[in-house]
Amino acid sequence: MPESSDSIVSGLVVTAPAETPTEVSTLEGVVLDGLDLNDHVNYGIEEFASPIPRKRLEEITGADANGAILARPALHENGVCTIVVDALGDSRDQTDFLTQLIVNKLQRAEQVHASTGGGLPLIWTPAGRTDSLEFTVQWGEITERPVDHLLMVGNVSRIALTLTCAPGGLGDEVTVGPVTVTGPVGQIEVPNVEGDLPADATLTITDLSGQARRYVEWGAESEHYNPATPIVYDSDQLVTAGYSGTGATQGAAYDPNAASPSVILAIVYGGAETAVCATPALAHVGKFLIKARVYSNQPGTEFRAAYRIGDTAYGFPKEGWVQSQVSSALNEIVLGSVTIPPGAATQTWNVRIDARNLTSSTGSAQAVVDYVTVFPISDGYGKARAVASGSETSLAAAFDSFDQHTAGALTGKTTPLPTGGTWAGAGNATDFTVAVVGSNIVATRSANDALAGRYALAHTGTYSNVLVQSSVQCSETGTFRAGVLCRYVDTSNWLAFVYTGGNPAYQLMKKVAGTETVIQAGMNRSAVFNTVALTAFETGLWQTFLNGALLWEGTDPVLAAGGALASGRIGLYDAGNTTGQRQYDYFSASQLTAPPVVMHPLRSLVVGSSGVRTVSLSGAAAGSPPMYRGAFLRLQPAGDSGRITRIAVRATRDDLDAGGSGGSTTDQLQLSVSYRSRHLLVPWSSVGIESLSLAA
Repeated sequence: MPESSDSIVSGLVVTAPAETPTEVSTLEGVVLDGLDLNDHVNYGIEEFASPIPRKRLEEITGADANGAILARPALHENGVCTIVVDALGDSRDQTDFLTQLIVNKLQRAEQVHASTGGGLPLIWTPAGRTDSLEFTVQWGEITERPVDHLLMVGNVSRIALTLTCAPGGLGDEVTVGPVTVTGPVGQIEVPNVEGDLPADATLTITDLSGQARRYVEWGAESEHYNPATPIVYDSDQLVTAGYSGTGATQGAAYDPNAASPSVILAIVYGGAETAVCATPALAHVGKFLIKARVYSNQPGTEFRAAYRIGDTAYGFPKEGWVQSQVSSALNEIVLGSVTIPPGAATQTWNVRIDARNLTSSTGSAQAVVDYVTVFPISDGYGKARAVASGSETSLAAAFDSFDQHTAGALTGKTTPLPTGGTWAGAGNATDFTVAVVGSNIVATRSANDALAGRYALAHTGTYSNVLVQSSVQCSETGTFRAGVLCRYVDTSNWLAFVYTGGNPAYQLMKKVAGTETVIQAGMNRSAVFNTVALTAFETGLWQTFLNGALLWEGTDPVLAAGGALASGRIGLYDAGNTTGQRQYDYFSASQLTAPPVVMHPLRSLVVGSSGVRTVSLSGAAAGSPPMYRGAFLRLQPAGDSGRITRIAVRATRDDLDAGGSGGSTTDQLQLSVSYRSRHLLVPWSSVGIESLSLAA
């Protein structure tokens, strides 16, 4: 054996006495995927250097500036661990076998990393310590195995390794929660995160209300988190003094105190910008999404967030004015993001909610604010959406291109699908007519029926989960409705998505017990053919599509099982106060499977540091949600100041980005966080070491 051996431990040189290469092995524990490299029986370590990752800086500099500044906190390169280990065999065959075991581990690490992005664990327990770090070996190689040493020493094979590891060593797993939350936004606090680098973490969001969720978002803040700062500001907390809004009552509003008023209401018209209400003084610091749950009874109502720090001038997020969807329920909109810097002392700022209506001149347009949220995104943000394409079909129900028909009334003509099906009519006596328009054979209608309406029903079948679509066109202005129909029970009960003669040009309408309601409205008119599509599900979910793209979605209890429009027939709907010709082409309908979801009832969505998974309805499998945008979860270390991370979660029954109302504000969620701290050098933390100090 050599007369002296220097072993590198965590960047420090530890000298082992001559002829005692196993002295270090009695100090350092090193295990590669269950293979103990320092067990004093099969292997003994001569040298070990932990994988210290180098910083990767992103700097901003310029020709007219001194020095440089960091664009963001430094990231880190992979670390390289070097090990010199002796394979201690009693024969040449045995040492070769022990060497091959190490080779097998290195090959396996490379395979795992190539297929999953992970690797094999390398667990290092420093001398005299009971805690360990786990490094993830992505690949490695043997750089030396001198045969002369094997021959000189006997049945000892010296092997030099280099192992490329992901940045940082992982500590033991820590779990926080679960906690049960309710209301528009839930939150969980994660204190005392050890380590030097952001921790690998998993946020598990579980439904407790037996409701599928189609939209889930999360956001985190740590550096400037103040536990005294709420996320949601209800109407009871919003300020109306000095503003145009007054207290009012609105059905389905969030009202945790069960006190009147439940919303703030202002009347807007003529394009005048009206300050409705404001938040009280805020002490939040960092980056936040400003959101509001709003309602308007008329199209064209827009909302805007204005904010100011202290007594400075108001500023506006880049999003500017955001239009509210006209809805049978309140809907949540994003008004923009703001970044609030730390103040000299406690920061003070506020948000003002403005509204306007560009179409109303009668003073009847309502701008209603239910609550305002200051949603944290400083240390990460992501959202999962159950985006549907309208193609979740299981069985074609009806189709007609009208090309095979002769001219004349549509009623009584046979549909290609279903075979033997015929068109039926209801409502106003003036029927749809098959006619040649240009080079196309289409269904048309030009009647002025004072919006009484004509219904063309494809066949006698009734459907709950259904998609119905058609191309529609009308080049004339005036008041009319031209679109598709589903859940038709009779002329007094139906659901329709129509193109109109005005602006907004598209409306989703329902008629229940003879009363018509515009559920959603928007978009500008177009004189060319556009494909309108409407889906309805037995869960109460509805969706509208324009030229194949999702336009709006929401839920309505009348569409759910047991509701007045739980099922019904399919077809076309036309009504007008004008004799301008409305044209229809390529009508089709399909039965649908259940709509996609982000989170199944009583199941979980799991947001991790390397991916996001939706647990299946059976609970036996997990896969990716239909859409996820944003960051994966990592937790900032607590550091010397003992920072706490707050994670906010919003999970709703319908898609907020498609005009969804957000559903019930009393649904319950369960939140839990598990994490493993990440360390640069040693398994150490500034948390809980107050008893240690520098020597005098």
